[in-house]
Amino acid sequence: MASAPTFYDILGVSRSASTDEIKKAYRKLAFDLHPDRHVGASAEEVERLTVRMSEASEAYEVLSDQSLRAEYDARLRLGFSDHQSAGTSNLPRQPGPGECMFCGHGPATLIELHQGIGLIITRRKGVVRINACKGCAKAMFRQVQNDTLIKGWWGIIAFFANIGYVLHNLGTLSTISSMAEPRPPSEPLLVPLAHPMPPGRPLLRRAGVWISVIAFVIAGAIIAGHNANSSNSAASSSSASTASGTSGSSGSSGASGATTQLSFTTGSCITASGNSITGVTGCDNSHYAKIVGVTGTSGQCPASTTNTYTEQSGDANPGKVVCFDNTQ
Repeated sequence: MASAPTFYDILGVSRSASTDEIKKAYRKLAFDLHPDRHVGASAEEVERLTVRMSEASEAYEVLSDQSLRAEYDARLRLGFSDHQSAGTSNLPRQPGPGECMFCGHGPATLIELHQGIGLIITRRKGVVRINACKGCAKAMFRQVQNDTLIKGWWGIIAFFANIGYVLHNLGTLSTISSMAEPRPPSEPLLVPLAHPMPPGRPLLRRAGVWISVIAFVIAGAIIAGHNANSSNSAASSSSASTASGTSGSSGSSGASGATTQLSFTTGSCITASGNSITGVTGCDNSHYAKIVGVTGTSGQCPASTTNTYTEQSGDANPGKVVCFDNTQ
């Protein structure tokens, strides 16, 4: 005699169907069985459609609920093909503390994995707590760690927080690796899997590691650029202090020590020693900067001006602003 249909058979989906696939199948079946699509049908046909709709509703109610579906799948693995053939007294029990919540194998250990998601400005943190055997724990570690390596770096705060998440997960991997190999349960358990999860591809063969490398290269480039800008700013400040910070308007002339009055003219160049202007010279000679203007205020200096100097009482035009370009 043919076995009774399962809930999966009633909805026309496979046992590995996703929740969305189950929902679509139920909606299509409900549409096909609706009375408005069978106007004029015989009483027998209406009764048959009503029974089918009732079965479909019952199947969807169980398969759309993850907990009920897990219990139902466990009963199917025990050989109950008919959803009405097994009483509650025949149901397997829930796994205990030392038994894996996924496959029922033991020994099982409670482990915690952290997952980071960077959102540029803010971030989110997820925590996965499972009681699992070595096989299922290793599979979950690879999945969660890979997701964290892909999604966790994107944001300043998230970047540094994700380093902590990755290191925490690596410490958890050490615990997983020290666990004993899983052994099957001595009695049927109400779990979704009959065997431990396959571990899947190693992390080095997944995208997460290589995306992390890219993230660290980007971070290194940003830090290097920031350091370079800081160095350039420091150099510019040092150059400015050499010219604009000077107060000496003249150098010593001859043995008499008399002060030589300096006359600053546009197109000439200046020489400097330390923090003092020592003279005005032709630009063909060795010089510190070129005079690009002599104005009343610094705001009137040409755009190429890098430093300024206000002439002192000992200079030719006290109060005038001399505009320098130390790149020429």
